[in-house]
Amino acid sequence: MKSLYQPIADFFEKDIWQVHRQDPFWKDFVLNICRLVYLVLYGVTKKRLAVRATALAYTTLLSIVPLIAVSMALFKVFGGFSIVQEKLEPFIFQNLAIGTGEVVKNYILGFMKNLHTGALGITGFVFLILTVIGLLSTIEAAFDDIWGVRKTRNWLRRFNAYWTMITVGPILLVASLGFGAYVHSIPFASFFIYLLPYILTWIAFFLLYIYMPNTKVHFRSAILGALIAGSLWELAKYGYTWYAKASVSYNAIYGSLGALPLFLIWLYLGWVIVLIGAEISFAMQNIETYRQEKWIANLSYEFKEFLALILMTYICEQYEHQKGPVSAQEITHTFTLPVRAVNDVLYQLAEAHLIIESGEEDRTYIPCQPLEKISVQDVMNALRLRGDRLEVLPKNK
Repeated sequence: MKSLYQPIADFFEKDIWQVHRQDPFWKDFVLNICRLVYLVLYGVTKKRLAVRATALAYTTLLSIVPLIAVSMALFKVFGGFSIVQEKLEPFIFQNLAIGTGEVVKNYILGFMKNLHTGALGITGFVFLILTVIGLLSTIEAAFDDIWGVRKTRNWLRRFNAYWTMITVGPILLVASLGFGAYVHSIPFASFFIYLLPYILTWIAFFLLYIYMPNTKVHFRSAILGALIAGSLWELAKYGYTWYAKASVSYNAIYGSLGALPLFLIWLYLGWVIVLIGAEISFAMQNIETYRQEKWIANLSYEFKEFLALILMTYICEQYEHQKGPVSAQEITHTFTLPVRAVNDVLYQLAEAHLIIESGEEDRTYIPCQPLEKISVQDVMNALRLRGDRLEVLPKNK
């Protein structure tokens, strides 16, 4: 049996990575698709996507009502609540309460009514805000983990990002839904009406993939992930609606609470699709160096130290020759290294104050100390003080 699958394994692990410049365009295109599929599947299995999706599903279950309620409350305070409520509520329930009937919808609307009447009070509203921040932080951590980013945004940039998602997101969505109403008046509008849910989903996924990770994401990478994941989302809606209608066992066992397990299953499935799209964006952007990603799992500590010396030397040389700061993207392409390994080592060097980081998304690095004061021992100690080993090289007196 092993010999039967060995040629397939060799094809995906070795053959598709052989670059031949004389290959025709169509062959190179097919090989790139095979590489992308392999790298996405590898990332999905190695980055524990299912575990991440489970955590996000439970967090969303606890936070989705506060998120919607806080967003609606802000519109009630600053105006435009009736318009947003009229346009946004149907869209939300069509995408979140799929197949669960009126139970989830009535629960959310009842909670929002209590919020609007002031029944929760200031303490309750603050708790809602903290719950929403917890959800958005969990989402950001999941995306940063996929992209191999260890440093989180500062709280000011987090506040700006979260505020944008809570306020501007619904505004854009309402504008898009208003465009959908305009489309109805156009001849041959049925085709546009059919595509409108896909277009809205693609836009939402694109903004999520390009804005949520704490790193610079290329437009074409985010677009590819959004197109594939958004299409999967819409197809999953049809399949899950059929499943929810056909599944009567939950209602027989749980009664009116039967909508809750179905809702949780949909949340899990939705987050699996979202994270797969993030993996696609990451693989697309790093396909040239991502082929070495499988090395990270078996990366020896000695090689990690060697990698730290290479990166530190390169950063110092660029600085000494006045070529400016060095970005992680530049390093990965110059040395053909996996981006996650590079980000990990750069993070540890920055924590040891050997290099200084500038920029939030497109991060660049320069030495933090005079070059003559940086020794090999300093680089080794930077990893050993913060790595798996505890020994530290002594300073020469």
